[in-house]
Amino acid sequence: MKTIKNIIIIVLSIISLSATAQNKMEVKFEQTFKTKQMRIFNFITADADVKVHTWDKKEVKLIGKLNIDNQDDNEQENIDKFIDAFRNPIIKNVKDSLAIKATAMDNFALRRVQEDHQKWYNFFKTTRIDLYWIKNTEYELWIPNNIKLYIHNRSGSTKIDDFKGNIKCSAIWGKMNVSSFTNGEFVIFDATANIGKGNNATIDSHHSTTNIKNIQHIKAETTHSTININKAVSLKLESIRDKVNIENIQKLSIKDKYSNFQIESNMKKLELDSDNTKIKAKNIDNIRISGKYSNLNLNDAKLIECGKLHEVKIFANKVGKIHSTDEIKYGHIKITEISQAINIPTAYQLRLVVEKVADSFTQLTGKFKYGNVKLPLPNSLDFSINYEAKYTPIRFPKSRITNIKNNSKFIFSGTTSANPKCKINITGYKSEFDFE
Repeated sequence: MKTIKNIIIIVLSIISLSATAQNKMEVKFEQTFKTKQMRIFNFITADADVKVHTWDKKEVKLIGKLNIDNQDDNEQENIDKFIDAFRNPIIKNVKDSLAIKATAMDNFALRRVQEDHQKWYNFFKTTRIDLYWIKNTEYELWIPNNIKLYIHNRSGSTKIDDFKGNIKCSAIWGKMNVSSFTNGEFVIFDATANIGKGNNATIDSHHSTTNIKNIQHIKAETTHSTININKAVSLKLESIRDKVNIENIQKLSIKDKYSNFQIESNMKKLELDSDNTKIKAKNIDNIRISGKYSNLNLNDAKLIECGKLHEVKIFANKVGKIHSTDEIKYGHIKITEISQAINIPTAYQLRLVVEKVADSFTQLTGKFKYGNVKLPLPNSLDFSINYEAKYTPIRFPKSRITNIKNNSKFIFSGTTSANPKCKINITGYKSEFDFE
């Protein structure tokens, strides 16, 4: 009796394994397209993993693979229809371009609607398609170099090998990996992108992470994203609530709201139009900054040129020259050492603190209202001073003045020598000045 039970169990197990094997299926197809005059290749897909390779042949090869695991015999008709849609992507092949739309789900839905318009149109309009028996879909492409490559992938991954040509690639709810290209346009939405080497790139990123290895010139619009750049010559960026990390760059132009920047390399030029922006940087030759509610922290700068600033903090180590072309309000500028000049035409409640003034310093000019200025003049620096101050205490080494031209309650002018190297011309209203 026990032997009969064992035989029954073995038979049932074999039947179960056979049924499981029948339920699992792999479907493959391969198509090749001649491309002697082709300049543009366009590939559109969704819910699929795509790999793109290049070769020397003047043709495009497409291999598709679909894995299915069905546990419901009632779904067999849908499976057959879907497999047919998968094996027959929509092809448009004209003289100089080839377009392949390998969206099996869309093709499947379209065919069902064509069979019975009223039934299936209402179904797809009101019902979320959930073909649970599809386990994964893969496409592999071989294409020639030196063409324009367009790839759009929704809810899948795209991997592109080294490519000598221009590329336009989008990743929506998925992943993108591009090794190299000539010029590129990339759309990244709720996705992760790894972009390698290229000459020029345009990037549109939203709620995504983008890692860039080495691109010469980048133009980007990003929101709620993380951008990591290993190396670039220049970046022009419009940013909202991003986190940007840059290892090596020469020129950076930013229009930003609510983002954080970490820059690890020396730069030639920084242009910043900021709104609640935080930047940490190293040495920068020339800085042009305007905006509000922002912080800029850096090591050294040759020139800091300020536009209109409102509640902006600038902290730096060594600075050559500070020059303002517009009003500074409620700001804080702290410099460890200044070597050339400070020119601030209009300041309102500005706190300007300089810890050390070099012997090469030549000029301080400005109109200050409700603020304070600390600029300790070294004994070795000859200077002339002219100020007009109302309700403003001014401390300076008056004992060094040898030639006093005007000495009233609110107006003073004098020099420490006949030809002083440094000239101070200031106007103050309820401000504090300390030059000692």
